[in-house]
This record gives sequence, C-alpha cells and structure tokens, in this order.
Amino acid sequence: MLSKDVARLSGVTVRTLRHYHQVGVLPEPPRRENGYREYGVVDVARVLRIKRLASLGLTLEQIGSILEEEESGGAGASGDAARLLDEIDAELEAQISLLKERRRMVSLLRRELDEGGSVLEASAPIRDHVSRMVELGASPKTTMAELHQLLLIDGRKGASAVLDDVLGLYRLMEERGVMAEYVALTNEALALPADAGEEACAKLAGRASDLLSPVVAEYLGGGSLGDWDEADPLLERLIRSYDDETLSPIQVRLSRLAEKSIREKVEGLAESRENPDS
Repeated sequence: MLSKDVARLSGVTVRTLRHYHQVGVLPEPPRRENGYREYGVVDVARVLRIKRLASLGLTLEQIGSILEEEESGGAGASGDAARLLDEIDAELEAQISLLKERRRMVSLLRRELDEGGSVLEASAPIRDHVSRMVELGASPKTTMAELHQLLLIDGRKGASAVLDDVLGLYRLMEERGVMAEYVALTNEALALPADAGEEACAKLAGRASDLLSPVVAEYLGGGSLGDWDEADPLLERLIRSYDDETLSPIQVRLSRLAEKSIREKVEGLAESRENPDS
C-alpha cells in the first residue's frame, strides 16, 4: 500500500509519516520501481503504536528507543525499556501533582472572586494552609477571613516569626486531629446570625475554647498568649480592627469570649504544670 493508504488507516497525515521516517522511529519501507514507498500492514501497526505511545506523553526519541529495544531482543533490552518507562511515570506523577496544585489555586481564585480576597499575593506557606482549609470544607467567608488575617501578619515588617508561630500552631492542630473541627467551628461562628442570643454565643465560644486550649497550651509549652501580643502590639490591633470591620457585633463578641476563655485555660494549664501539687 502507498503512504496515503497508511496515513488513512492509522489516522495521521502523509507529512507525519515522512517526519517519522526522518527521525528514525519508522523504518523506510522498500520502494517500487516507480520510486513510491511500498508499505505493509506491519507498518500500519507500528504507526498506530507510535501514536498510542505519543498520546501517553512520550517523545519520539523515547518511543524509538522502546521499539528498537523490543526489536533487538537483547538481554538488557527489557530492563532499559523498564527504566525509561519508570522515568516517564515519575514525570507524569510530577505533572499530576502540579495539576492538582493548580486546581486548588483555581478553587481559591473562585472564592477570591466571591469574597474579594488576595490569594495570588500570598506566600506559599499561606496558600498551602488556606488550600488545606478549603479541602477540609472551609466556607468562602472562613477562607477569606483566614487569608486576610494571615496576609496582615505576613505584610508586617519583621513579623515573620509571628507568622511562623501561627502556621506552626496550625500544623500541630493538624497533627492532633482537630483541624477539621476547627474549620467547622469557624464556619459556624462566621455564619452566626446577627440576632443570635448571648447563650448561643457563649456556647459556641466554649466549644472553641475546649477544642483549642489544649493544643495552644501544648504549642506554647508553658508560655503565655500575651507573648504573641507583645511581639507586635500594632499587629494585634490590626487583627482586632479587621474583626470589628468585617464581623457582626455578636460575632465580635463571640471572638472576644473565645479568646478570653482560651487565655484563662492556657494560663491555668501552665500554672498546673509549674505547681503540680497545688
């Protein structure tokens, strides 16, 4: 059969066949007396294999190596081909990881469009943390509140130690298995109706305190939450001002109650460690 017949049967162009010949992945067939190439069914099958391997992301050079080793049948041929395929598999795995990361960023960008966030300006550690919160079911409001407050910290000159501490606490929360519940509680707090009563507010603050106090105490290792405030008083005022501007009065009340309770419990735990017999 002629090149046009091979092209039609294998779903490629004649030009593609010529390219395969030029790079050596498709051997030259014998020619007729009139100079035209004379192909066989074996050539069609080879072109179909080349197409299939190329669709998996292999280069023509890699495809040529695999096909050549198969044909040579040498003792090390299968091993060399296997190593090549392992390399290709590793490359594909890296591409998959990159695509997953891009999908997470797309999800964050969607939330940014809804809430007016600034995820593209965030550093990698902040993006990773916020992405994890999204995976755990953070609502758009929770996601943007978390992102904005971390950006306020990251934007303060010399506040890198504070940011490291905050993210370190989150990592410990993940290790202790409370991160998902923290996300759920934050979702609930930020959805608290403006007309919610003091009882509902106090109950939710208590749940947050019960969840977070042991982990905060463990992370501080006997230190005080006041140490964080003293590290950058202006930053603390910025965070409080952000809450005042973005939360309803009952949500601000909830935040202050939870913070007060956590401080008291953390200090109590620290005192009990210092005076175990008291």
